[in-house]
Amino acid sequence: MLENKLKKSKTFSVRTKFILKVIIINIFIILLIFVGFEYKLYKKNNDNLPFFHMVSSLNSLQFKDDYKRLLSYGFYGLENFPEIYMFRRPVKYENNNKSVILFGGSFAWGRRLQEHQTFHYKLSKLMKRTVYNRAICGWGTQHMVYQLLQNDFYNEISEPEYVIYVFISNHVDRIFKYKFIQDFVRRTCYNYLKYNNYKGGLKEEHRLQNVPYWRFYNEVILPYIAKKSAEKYGFEFLEKHLLEAKKAVDAHYKDVKFVILEYETENIAFNNYPYIFNETNVNKLKNDGFIVIKTSDLTNIKLDTKYNLDNKDAHPNAKAWDLITPLFVKKLKEIESDNR
Repeated sequence: MLENKLKKSKTFSVRTKFILKVIIINIFIILLIFVGFEYKLYKKNNDNLPFFHMVSSLNSLQFKDDYKRLLSYGFYGLENFPEIYMFRRPVKYENNNKSVILFGGSFAWGRRLQEHQTFHYKLSKLMKRTVYNRAICGWGTQHMVYQLLQNDFYNEISEPEYVIYVFISNHVDRIFKYKFIQDFVRRTCYNYLKYNNYKGGLKEEHRLQNVPYWRFYNEVILPYIAKKSAEKYGFEFLEKHLLEAKKAVDAHYKDVKFVILEYETENIAFNNYPYIFNETNVNKLKNDGFIVIKTSDLTNIKLDTKYNLDNKDAHPNAKAWDLITPLFVKKLKEIESDNR
């Protein structure tokens, strides 16, 4: 009797192990097929990348809806509303009709900073001009271009003297990451992100984020694709976006100076592409009509943890903008003086 029970138990154990092995092997095979499919797509896209002019996210319905939603929210000011979903309120300077338009991501937006601590606020006070901050956390050059291609963008802003784009290396990744996300999302018939209530506002949540394959793609394959693509075509794509933005600005305004401020950070969370703003590429952008200023041109001080929000968040703190903004404004004046 006991022997029979032991035999059955052993048989069951062997069978269970066999079934588990089959399941694991099948998952592994499916995963390999998935990775192979994505790699094939990556190779196909990489062969054609130089011929893309705008990334697919610019034309996606999801992004158009996001932009409309942003405009409908009004300006940031509610503590219980996620900062990523609202533009900063313009800093008005009543005694001067000239203005500045600021673009970028979270650095330009002023993540976790109060209004008076932000770059755009300090810029307004030092330049004595109204500053329109059109940056949003997580955005990049493609989002700047999208806004500048919308006719209603120009209804609010009058007589800009400068357009300033605050650039960090991570923006190169975003150009490619958004593109491949959109390709993948479209193939899987998920054209929209899901928005959940979050502290009185909305929180973005992809419908596939809890699916193991999507997580693997998003956290392993996608960063690899973006990094490899950025290394190969990063500057070419960046320049195309900047030129498209400049073309749109020049079509609506006269004598506007387009400035690129590269905020150089050693944050290990960002992929760094030092060649993007090497001497050759900087000179190329200058020949394209851009003013290029790197934070290393302004100060020898390293923008390390002392100038970060904290040890885990490398976004600039108030001290960083206290240091950089006056030096940046001074540099602009020197460049203008030299060009006269």
